Amino acid sequence: MPTDSAGKMSADVHTQSASAAPDSGSSSRGDRTIPAQGTHNEQDEPKAGMTRNRWIARHGGGCIILGFDLLAILVVTAIFNVWTLSTLAFALALVIICFDWSLYRGRASLSVLDDFPRLLGALLIAAGIGLFVALIVGDSISVGTLFLLGAWLVAIVVARIFSYAIVHMLRRRGALRKRTVIVGTGVVADQLAGAIIDETENGLLLVGFIDNATDFTNDGLAAPVIGRPEHLNKLIIDHDVDHVIIAFTQMRESDLVSMIRTADKRSCDISMVERFFEVAARRPGLDEVAGIPIVRLQRGTFRTPAWHVKRLMDIVISGFALLLLSPLMASVALYSRITEGPGVIFRQERVSLDGESFEIMKFRSLRPANDAESATKWNVKNDDRMSSF
Repeated sequence: MPTDSAGKMSADVHTQSASAAPDSGSSSRGDRTIPAQGTHNEQDEPKAGMTRNRWIARHGGGCIILGFDLLAILVVTAIFNVWTLSTLAFALALVIICFDWSLYRGRASLSVLDDFPRLLGALLIAAGIGLFVALIVGDSISVGTLFLLGAWLVAIVVARIFSYAIVHMLRRRGALRKRTVIVGTGVVADQLAGAIIDETENGLLLVGFIDNATDFTNDGLAAPVIGRPEHLNKLIIDHDVDHVIIAFTQMRESDLVSMIRTADKRSCDISMVERFFEVAARRPGLDEVAGIPIVRLQRGTFRTPAWHVKRLMDIVISGFALLLLSPLMASVALYSRITEGPGVIFRQERVSLDGESFEIMKFRSLRPANDAESATKWNVKNDDRMSSF
């Protein structure tokens, strides 16, 4: 069942939208003039299938920040002339930690003051790793190391100031902006939409709203309602959506969970407006739009870039293991063929992630009674037909 606060918010905005729409075909909300239903200028609306590189829009800001961080580390390293293995370990550790802490993600709110505590923590952890490597390889450690760490910190802070300024400038010029849809049409959703339109520095480009309510029109909304939540998967594809923000809606929680799982299959980011944010203390590292905190939902591990790295490692390690164990596997296959007859390899279709099927292959441990059993029976534990081999 929907929450009372979400229902009241959505109902309030619907009532306000219906009563405040003037006959002239437009309405004014704050300093914004919002076209009424049927009067949206098609040239002003984001188009699906844009030629702009979506990867740059999503990750360009993070790449700029990463580039400035690496430049700052290189400059300080060159000034102090400390080209050592421990310095390399420090730099790699710092980048990995910052990446893990989302400090290279193109967030809507970029602030050096807000990020400084986490930057300091990442630098101290990376410095500890560098010192550990220095002790192992025998690099010299002295009082000057403290000045080196201080110089790195100052350089990274200065690099962040410049990189954030460049990202903000590019966003104001229309680049590095993520195509965004807002789920819900309540008061908070409308505030988010207004901030996205008015404050281009947040790096978001409003495509429209998604809601399942039936008692509202587009009158007074900052963007059109482009569809219903059950069509989210198609809407993400049709409108090249980069970011889905879930505000307060009239949807049931079970339907909301199903919708989030659908969106998670795509490459877009998913965020939710933090519940009771009006009375909750702001947490460090939390992204926000116009003072409204949005919590980015962590994607499943199998949908992150780290999963591709793991997959590559799996292929390399398993390939090496197959090569190493090939004589033993050939002996097993020969013995199975002699003792159990033909059909050494057992094949069966199974279901993987997102309902995709794949074929497994293993050495046969028993001969199935028929093809139906071979296709459906997955566990042969304690089966009397299990051979001694």
